[in-house]
Amino acid sequence: MITINYSFKLDGETLKGQGSLDFGGQSMALDIDLKRVSADTEGALTSAPPAGAAPAAAAAGGQQGAAGGAAGGQQRQQRGNNEQPQQKQSLEYFAGKWNFKYLGRESGLWTAPRQGTVTISKKADGKSADAALQGTNDAGAYKETWMITFDEAAKMLTWVEKLSSGATINAKGDWTSPISIRFTIDPVKIKGQNLKLKRTLSVVSAHSFTVTEELSEDNGPFVRLGSAVYSREMAK
Repeated sequence: MITINYSFKLDGETLKGQGSLDFGGQSMALDIDLKRVSADTEGALTSAPPAGAAPAAAAAGGQQGAAGGAAGGQQRQQRGNNEQPQQKQSLEYFAGKWNFKYLGRESGLWTAPRQGTVTISKKADGKSADAALQGTNDAGAYKETWMITFDEAAKMLTWVEKLSSGATINAKGDWTSPISIRFTIDPVKIKGQNLKLKRTLSVVSAHSFTVTEELSEDNGPFVRLGSAVYSREMAK
């Protein structure tokens, strides 16, 4: 699965923005700065009459080029007013009930595939949240809990997961980009096996985000573990 997120802003003839691409567990951040040829210039070039053409034809061509340039300018202005929406980096984004489906392989961390719901509730301090997860997998039903805190100034998340296996995942998330969160996760040891997890969360929209993960087992190479899609459950 390829996950691509982007945010563009059109300023006159220049298109600028940021992008995030996730392919096979490999994440890449992109800075985009494009400039196009003016529609006014294109209109003037295409409307130029051939050598020997009648003056009336040249005048008509010039009028068409001017009209095309005006229309192109209006279209550019309309596009400039339609910026790709970005989600504010805050715990408010995660608050609520989410449905999820995780596809991947089994590991010492958990059984896969799995699906379920997770309800994230902000605390009164506004800086932290608790989450209760209820899911099912091939082994049956299971429950997990999360604890999340957010440093708004640094745009950093602390994300602690209590897994149904009894293991604990301690993660730090860099949310300086509004479209993705890259986590640094402490290694864990389960049943004598050393496990290191890599995780990237991609903010798709106000109602959806995706998670991709890689795993290293006993200091081996990182290989794809799985991916999940989370969809916000809308109030009825």
